[in-house]
Amino acid sequence: MSTAMQPEPLPLVFCCFTCRRDEALLPLHYAAIQLASPGAPVVYAVDAAEQDMVLPSGSRLLVTTWDRKGNLIGQQALVGILRALKQVAEDYNAVPVKIDSDIMLAGIDWLRAIRFRELGMVGVCPGQLFCASGACYALQRGTIEAALAYIASGFYFDAAGIRVEDETISMLAALVNPPGRVLFYQYAYPHTVLASIFKPEHFTDATPLQKVQAWVDCGDRKMLNQTFCQNRPKEAIKREAMERTLEVLKNKARTDA
Repeated sequence: MSTAMQPEPLPLVFCCFTCRRDEALLPLHYAAIQLASPGAPVVYAVDAAEQDMVLPSGSRLLVTTWDRKGNLIGQQALVGILRALKQVAEDYNAVPVKIDSDIMLAGIDWLRAIRFRELGMVGVCPGQLFCASGACYALQRGTIEAALAYIASGFYFDAAGIRVEDETISMLAALVNPPGRVLFYQYAYPHTVLASIFKPEHFTDATPLQKVQAWVDCGDRKMLNQTFCQNRPKEAIKREAMERTLEVLKNKARTDA
């Protein structure tokens, strides 16, 4: 009796919507992705006005022309993000993972189900919301196409207030997928930490970050607003946090090898 073979997992492609302000962070950002997912393509989506940015060797530039309103806000940005993710999915025949410039990828096991086509979207919840954190999430190409079609149909349009990209895309994904095909993990479970912010105490001892399995947020506002951070450029603080996180991730990789 023949046994059905499990399909090969889809590869991953990482897409970061970045800007010149975060240029110095990108080598660390890229190094963490390559440590967690060796050989994975990384695409940096940059506004046309900043396309002369110096990007990490081995990465790819994607030039965008839509209005970001400073921080990926508004319907132009929403559609632009989805179209960019669709493009990289098609270019690499891979699952696109949106990841912010100040996020250090710690592992990819949490993306397993979407790579095996079992999910249309997967993300990790921020502390107080039940949706995907914009820090890092993945979408299947079919979900992206269905979300764009939903927007084009006129059922979705911007309101007067600010709708952030991660919450809106999470809701669109839930609307266009069958029940159970969108998964938002909690950031921590008993004996498991999927995602963590970089905390002030990690500047002294970052070893607790070895427990993190998905990603570390090195640009959390609460950390950046601490008194000891207020007289330093925020990008310098983020870079130091990312450097310390990368050391931990490298040590963890050596230990696990």
